[in-house]
Amino acid sequence: MNTTFSKSGLGRSLSKLACLMAALPVLAHAAIVEMDARDFRAATSAAVLMTEDFEGMPAGPMESPVPLANGLIYSSAAPWVLAPAPGFTSLTGDTPLAAPRTFIVTEPGINAFGVDLFMQEADEYDVTVTTAKGSTLRIAARRGDKFESFFGVVVTDDTIQSVTFTAVGGSAGPGADGAGVGNYTFDNATVGTVVATTGKRRGKDRNR
Repeated sequence: MNTTFSKSGLGRSLSKLACLMAALPVLAHAAIVEMDARDFRAATSAAVLMTEDFEGMPAGPMESPVPLANGLIYSSAAPWVLAPAPGFTSLTGDTPLAAPRTFIVTEPGINAFGVDLFMQEADEYDVTVTTAKGSTLRIAARRGDKFESFFGVVVTDDTIQSVTFTAVGGSAGPGADGAGVGNYTFDNATVGTVVATTGKRRGKDRNR
């Protein structure tokens, strides 16, 4: 009798649990939308943006991590500010060239990130975007020319935590660290908060 009662009670408990689970609200999942420069400008046109153009930074090597004026932190193996002329300052890195280069978001509420890129056209790069709630956008081995000199994302229902670029190989080298890749730089790193977004999910169709 006790065994029959236990099975019956377990069945009722499981039935109640199923009903409770069905009644729980569905949690919204973050959407990480990659955008080209035109779509990013359109999506952020009504937002207050903060841009670091690196013009106020001294040329040469810097210690990692590097705090930027717009609240971003740049982390890489060997940060380097390249300043060939006024108005053309950019942020890059020394060897190893294949080490990850990460922009870390520190300000609350940031859901938009964009940066101008100067990449080796034939080299390939991985990009990883992570959000505060754990969502991830991964782009694998995309040729430098496919970025069209810009990378931007806008996130809905979440905020951006970090954006990481990694050179994974190509024909532009030889890299000084033996990776067979050339160097690449960043300019006009921009962050902001937007309410509504429009754009194209292009993480897959531009990989090659």
